[in-house]
Amino acid sequence: FSLLSPEISLDYRDYQARVTYDLDSKNRIGLFAFGAYDYLSETTNDIETVLFGAEFYRVDARYDHRLSGGGNLRVASTLGFDQTRVADGRNTHNVLVAQRMELNKPVGNDAVVRAGLDVQHDVYSADERRFADPDDPDTEEFNSLFPPRTDGAIATWVDAVWRPAPRLEVTPGLRLDAFASNGAWALSVDPRLAVVVDVAPGVRLLHALGM
Repeated sequence: FSLLSPEISLDYRDYQARVTYDLDSKNRIGLFAFGAYDYLSETTNDIETVLFGAEFYRVDARYDHRLSGGGNLRVASTLGFDQTRVADGRNTHNVLVAQRMELNKPVGNDAVVRAGLDVQHDVYSADERRFADPDDPDTEEFNSLFPPRTDGAIATWVDAVWRPAPRLEVTPGLRLDAFASNGAWALSVDPRLAVVVDVAPGVRLLHALGM
């Protein structure tokens, strides 16, 4: 691309990697990492202007336990970092820490119960105006455009995959969320229902209703 437009710089990369290790027949640990980077700039009169820049990285550590009688329990932790280029040569940042637990357990021969708990903590910040008087009204306005903040969320959910008949699958579920951001908070209650009907070989009807 730069051969056609030498003043343009374009960089990008993506990656992912996963490794797992069986401690024994019922316990497994794993590490999963992935991320991406995209960058576009233009140079005019030896001055480089960033037109677009974004990157994110995630590392997820997992512990899986096979339950007696079938099913699986997973406990995992996630670390993340995000950075995005915005106007006036600024970068905004987010540092993420999350925990989750997932349960998948057969009940009888016709149903599987699934449940989980998610907790997430985000710390947001942005570059302040450089080489400027911190008491200057323009500087204060610049720095207040993307003020730092801390967000949190916790959620629990449960559903059941039930096959009352060979051609019918019903999945009722419920999710509860609580969100907090800079002193403000909100609750969310989300019921849902999914139904799958096998009407003929290779043909299925899928119905879903939820909030």
